[in-house]
Amino acid sequence: MKNKNTFLLISSQLFSILGTTLIQFLISLYVLDLTKSPGLFSISLASSMIGRLVSLPFCGVIIDRLSKKKLMILMDCAYFLTTLTFVLVNRYTESVITICLFVFLLGIISAFETPTSQASLSLLYDEEHIPKMTGITTSIGMLGNLVGPVLAGIIYQFNQLYFLLIICSALFLVAIFCELQLTIPYSKVANDTSILTIIKNDYRETIDYLKQKQIILSICLLAFLLNFIIASFIQVIVPSITRINLGITNQEFGIMNGLFALGGLLGALCYSLFSKKIARHLRLLFNIISICFILLGITVSLMRSEDLIFGSIVGIIFTVLFLTAMISVHLLSSIQLMIEKEYVGRIISLILILSTLATPLG
Repeated sequence: MKNKNTFLLISSQLFSILGTTLIQFLISLYVLDLTKSPGLFSISLASSMIGRLVSLPFCGVIIDRLSKKKLMILMDCAYFLTTLTFVLVNRYTESVITICLFVFLLGIISAFETPTSQASLSLLYDEEHIPKMTGITTSIGMLGNLVGPVLAGIIYQFNQLYFLLIICSALFLVAIFCELQLTIPYSKVANDTSILTIIKNDYRETIDYLKQKQIILSICLLAFLLNFIIASFIQVIVPSITRINLGITNQEFGIMNGLFALGGLLGALCYSLFSKKIARHLRLLFNIISICFILLGITVSLMRSEDLIFGSIVGIIFTVLFLTAMISVHLLSSIQLMIEKEYVGRIISLILILSTLATPLG
């Protein structure tokens, strides 16, 4: 943190992620309260995923060829303008279609977020520091996910929808200010052919590269399964059970999501401290996650007290996210250590395509 560049990178990530987390949490509560329908809630979540899927095939090529600093600034400018537009439009119409379009656009923008930040790490740090910095930047994301829901839950109960959106816009402006001062190495790549030819050639290179390193395909499959089973469950089933069936309050919903983020945060921090030991026990982590889901099924089936059911759900999902965060950070840092820098954006985008596709299917 004595390094100014590191401080600016972490600060920009924190403010940007805090802004996006506030919006995502706000939309979750807003859709559930507006429609009272788990089906429409799932559709709104899927809209964001579809937006990501539209962008991700092109993200890797763009990220590997353009300045990472300029891409970060462009993304937060897009977040800022999209949020302000939604504020203006939603004042005249409270439509699920409008909300789905909004989250679709956010999904397109967010598709660039993780590949860009991870590709930047490989340009800024050596092999010794990449696992730690991957853990730290992931922890920053988790910290934003921890603070965002709690803050949003407190303000939302006073029906301050637009005030929250203005806060989000201000956070994006601070992130842009930090990114303007960043210094990230950039070597311009000559583009003497059409965009479609560039994309075609780059992905042909990527396929040939993956044939040589098939362990990356195993990581892609693992990312798909994690999101198909765990992410979809936590994003759809848990809010539906707690908000609709158990009838928890706005504050309780915010605290629950904050605790979930805390689990991920602690998992990412734990990996930063004990990365070598954790890497040797991945099978054990998966076995514990399996046991957690069995316990969750037993808890919801047999318990009669709504408070006990809610407490058990929070505790078990907290543990699942703690373990999943360690696995995810390990996969990200492993990818960056085993592949060349010019392929980082494309490979991480490929992993995100599969994991993003898995969630709406789940």
